[in-house]
Amino acid sequence: MNPVANTPVFLGLTADDSMEIKRAVARKALFLSFIIILVFCAAGKLIFDLFGITLPAFRITGGLLVFLVGFHMLQGDHSCVQHPWYADREQSKDAQLEVAISASTASKSLPASWV
Repeated sequence: MNPVANTPVFLGLTADDSMEIKRAVARKALFLSFIIILVFCAAGKLIFDLFGITLPAFRITGGLLVFLVGFHMLQGDHSCVQHPWYADREQSKDAQLEVAISASTASKSLPASWV
């Protein structure tokens, strides 16, 4: 959970929204992030053992995801979240929430909650 890195992401995704919508997205993201961290605090090791995931494998996968995100950023393609079609605008709100949650429950937060 890195507020310095997550704030620009949140502001960029909700730039065209009203303050009421920004607050609603922030509340939902905060609540769901809290629940995710709470579940991993209680049962994270059990979940990882159940699926056979090791901490080094989780770190490698996280590094690959960061690489892919960076690679796509270098391509310069427009994101459907930042530039949605008119019909996709409502789906964009769900995507914003998903990004807010994934940013707040970063790969370092989950293993740290049960280690």
